[in-house]
Amino acid sequence: TAGSNTNAIVGLDIEFEMSDGTAGRALRINSEQTDGTVVDIDANKITTGAALSISLLDAGLNTTDGAVLIRSDSTSTSAHSLFRVHKDETNGHASAAIVGVDIDFDMTAGAAGRALRILSDQTDGIVTEINADNLTSGTARH
Repeated sequence: TAGSNTNAIVGLDIEFEMSDGTAGRALRINSEQTDGTVVDIDANKITTGAALSISLLDAGLNTTDGAVLIRSDSTSTSAHSLFRVHKDETNGHASAAIVGVDIDFDMTAGAAGRALRILSDQTDGIVTEINADNLTSGTARH
C-alpha cells in the first residue's frame, strides 16, 4: 500500500494520556519465553528516517532513568551484553563514515555535562576495552 508524505498512515497508534503515576505503562510486554526474540522490528525497506525514534520534551528528562533504561537483575555469570550494536556486513567506504555508535551531544554550557560517562563499581577486570587488532592503517583512538 502506498503511503503519503502529508497524511500519516499508522499501523498501531497508542494515545496514552495518563498524566501521573510511576506504575503507568502505555505499552507493556511480559514474555515468559525462554529463548528467541521478544520484540523484533524489521525495517529493512526504510531508506530515509529511522527504524525507531524516541522524542522527549524537557519535562521528560527530569528523571535519573534517562530516555532509555536497560536494566538487568540477572545473577548469571555467563558471558553476555546488555547493549550490543552489530553490523553484520564487512563492507565499508573510504570517505563515507559508517559509525557503530554516534553521539551528537549539542550541549554548549554546563560544567557537569558529559557526552559519555561510564560508572563502574567493579573491583577487578577491565572497565573499557578497544580491540583494533585487525587495523592496518589509521588509529583505534583519535
